[in-house]
Amino acid sequence: MRDIHRRMAREHQCPQRPTRWCKQFGESSQRLTSVANGLFSEQRYQLEKPTTVADFNASEGCFLILTLAGESRYHSPSLKRACTFSMGKVTLGFAAKNEHYTIALQQPQIQQYSFSFSKPVLHAYLQEFDDAELLRALERAEETTIFNQIAISPTQRALLEKWSNTPFCGALQTIHQEMCAHELLISLLQSLSAQRAARPALRDSDRDRLQQAHAILLHDIQNPPTIKALAQMCALNTDKLIKGFKAVHGDSIHKTLVHARMQRAFVLQQQGEKSVQQVAFESGYDNVSYFIRVFKREFGKTPGQLLKERRFFI
Repeated sequence: MRDIHRRMAREHQCPQRPTRWCKQFGESSQRLTSVANGLFSEQRYQLEKPTTVADFNASEGCFLILTLAGESRYHSPSLKRACTFSMGKVTLGFAAKNEHYTIALQQPQIQQYSFSFSKPVLHAYLQEFDDAELLRALERAEETTIFNQIAISPTQRALLEKWSNTPFCGALQTIHQEMCAHELLISLLQSLSAQRAARPALRDSDRDRLQQAHAILLHDIQNPPTIKALAQMCALNTDKLIKGFKAVHGDSIHKTLVHARMQRAFVLQQQGEKSVQQVAFESGYDNVSYFIRVFKREFGKTPGQLLKERRFFI
């Protein structure tokens, strides 16, 4: 691992560059930091209306996208369908050089961390984890590819918090952020490897039904079907639905529903136009006290505390 760490340090050498600018569609800020594990970027958007941003990849490389708030959709000519970066998810992928892409920003508030590093660096890490399947996918990747998407774990959230709010400055800050970045990448790859190892064998028809189950579940988050009803609607037995859903989507049916409800609640609460009771009801909760507990567990603050911090940038 030390050799990988040193290689990353050689490949990425640029100073931290906090930036902020205004655009017609709203406000955004970006903070770039070069660390031993690559290049970290923290991005925040406060949008007045949905918009689409077009750009291109100046060089090839691998990336991790961690979405803490909001949702965006990434599309490039190489992808058969757009990739959605959803709140509470981390996405691992490869971006091809000189390929144009678009990002559709749909939610009023979006907060993402991205972590970019070279293909050889990821290859070296995957060799350490002995992940043969992902290694083959990486070696074959010449066009933009999404390898996997899973839920962000509490450990990974804590590491992001430590990285973003380092108490140090100067050389100590660099060392501290390098350690956090190193731990974060290892934690993410461990999660990916564990998920892939536990993934059951599924036919293409089963995967199609599990995609259908995901769409049906989130179609009406106020009144979702029971697991038994969802299984019947997708022509699956309940055991295959429960295990296959987590294998394909990276989270259980319950957690997927909670994440979707919390995403809606976050947006409604940030808008500040409805009471907590109304936000809870429109997010699928009849019990306001329980809704507040779930909200605080998800975001680390109550809906009322979030309302006091409505301005997205401090």
